[in-house]
Amino acid sequence: MASRRRGKQVRDSLEGAGVPAEELARLITPVGVDLGPCSQEEIGIAVLADLVAHKNRLRDESSGGICASAEAVDPVCGMSVSVTATAPSAELDGITHFFCGPGCRDSFLMEPSTQESRAR
Repeated sequence: MASRRRGKQVRDSLEGAGVPAEELARLITPVGVDLGPCSQEEIGIAVLADLVAHKNRLRDESSGGICASAEAVDPVCGMSVSVTATAPSAELDGITHFFCGPGCRDSFLMEPSTQESRAR
């Protein structure tokens, strides 16, 4: 990933060194979303956004377009949370509940029936 000008220099150099065309096709240039004139901080954010989009495209290609992450709704605050091995969770009556943070989990465990009805 590089700017348009730097990308051309890198591509020309690699091409001159005999790198195969299929490998050159993997170069991404220019990097980032074209924001027009902006600050260095905004350029950095645009580059990060492009990296995330590229990573997700690769993941989607390898999984057939199916997003592997699951989501749940925090029963305390109603927030959508990712279901991961490290997400705050608690099991109650055979049901695993996931939370946005330990505060919501602790609040739920103190009064589960009150918290569940409040989120609905």
